[in-house]
Amino acid sequence: MVTDWILIRRAAAELERSLLRGRVTDAGLLDDGRVGVRFALRQAQGDVRKGSPTTLAIDPFGSPPVVTLEDAELAVAVDPGWLRSAGTTLRGMRLTAVRARHGDRVLVLAFGTASRFGVESESRLVLELVPRYGNVVLLRDRVVVAAAKQFSPAENEARSVQVGLPYEPPPLPRATLDFA
Repeated sequence: MVTDWILIRRAAAELERSLLRGRVTDAGLLDDGRVGVRFALRQAQGDVRKGSPTTLAIDPFGSPPVVTLEDAELAVAVDPGWLRSAGTTLRGMRLTAVRARHGDRVLVLAFGTASRFGVESESRLVLELVPRYGNVVLLRDRVVVAAAKQFSPAENEARSVQVGLPYEPPPLPRATLDFA
């Protein structure tokens, strides 16, 4: 099965509709090993899930990579270091937007918060849902804060993903002009 970028764009719209303004309460692994981001949703009139917690389950390494909304609980097991760092950064932030990269299978979740003094900060969670090359990357000011997979230019000539370096998105797939 090939995941089309148009399906990813539809998923972005659905996630934004469901999670917009939701506050991140925790992030970690689910029992089955997927990455989970737990949200406390704001109460809205006519919403079935008034204020109920919802988990964004991310499986970037599956075939095909999948993002779903579930009512799953985070596992009690110890999370990997990158996920502890991501959870610490995202905890307490609100989801402000979900965008899909045109022509690619990349979702970007934007989170924001403001201090008591009005100082705003923003972080972005990039979900690269590319089969065999999936990744979850947390950015602050376009710099990688945490990543599920890190690789240097020596390992991948096209791009690198390393904590502390600027983020470079995956290259867009080449257009093909065949009639098949």
